[in-house]
Amino acid sequence: MFRLLAQFLVAWGLWKYIEGRIGQYVFGITSLAFIWYFAGEAEKYLLLTGQTKLLPELLIVKNIGYVFALTLFVAWPFFLNRPKELNDASPSVDKGDPVSRNSSDLPNGDEFDRIRQRGKTRSASEIQLDRLKEKRTNGRK
Repeated sequence: MFRLLAQFLVAWGLWKYIEGRIGQYVFGITSLAFIWYFAGEAEKYLLLTGQTKLLPELLIVKNIGYVFALTLFVAWPFFLNRPKELNDASPSVDKGDPVSRNSSDLPNGDEFDRIRQRGKTRSASEIQLDRLKEKRTNGRK
């Protein structure tokens, strides 16, 4: 029972790690498999035709292909993925003041209606300044 639970937790942890990087891992696995398969086929062809002098060059080309594929695999997050903030937020579209937006644009029942109905939110310093102004005006009368 413990072994099954441990296997499940390891599999679940691996899936959570790979889930956001699925394209990167698919690219890495397919490119390595592609290089492995075609290098093997080329090696069989060279052996069948008796051109064994070309085997060292094939090995060099195969290893350069592996290094290139692994470099792209590692560089994937830096060059091919854009951060989600850049994809979601469009700087050219002004969403306007969140308090003055039409309430029909907002989802119903998100429990922030009471905050939206207050109007402009005031900071603690603004509230304290208003209290001081009230005391000054009340003290002069």
